[in-house]
Amino acid sequence: MTDLTGRIADLLRQVIDELEDDNFALDYAASPRAPLPPAKLRGARIRETEALKPALVRKAQQLIKARASRERFFPSELFGEPAWNILLDLYVCKAHGQRITVTSSCISSCVPPTTALRYIQLLGSMGFVTRSASTVDQRATYLELTSEAEALMDKFLRAQLDQY
Repeated sequence: MTDLTGRIADLLRQVIDELEDDNFALDYAASPRAPLPPAKLRGARIRETEALKPALVRKAQQLIKARASRERFFPSELFGEPAWNILLDLYVCKAHGQRITVTSSCISSCVPPTTALRYIQLLGSMGFVTRSASTVDQRATYLELTSEAEALMDKFLRAQLDQY
């Protein structure tokens, strides 16, 4: 699993590097190694992302629907990206102020629960999601995108919007 984790992390870094362009050079969450830009520039970037948030959420919803509609035409066994399914679902739910349980995330991953739980653990170890216990139901645990993961999702979805 450690080798897989390293390969996935390398692939994610590669995707992030490819998505970065001059328009996103000031993105404060682009890299934990990068120094923070001046507060004034960070604030402008955050405001721009907030203004685009409805369009970014719609794009994420479109991606979810497109992924689901593939199964009408192709066997679901051909496709498998449980981590991406989880990230998309958490992104949309967070934007709508909804809290999602680990169980719900397993369902949204479109793979067996044991596989989904492995990916949730991987996403957690990579700093993309956090878990928190429910204060109402001791059986429930909530899953949430970290602010870094949300910023990366914003960046990816913005790049998708810019392509069309």
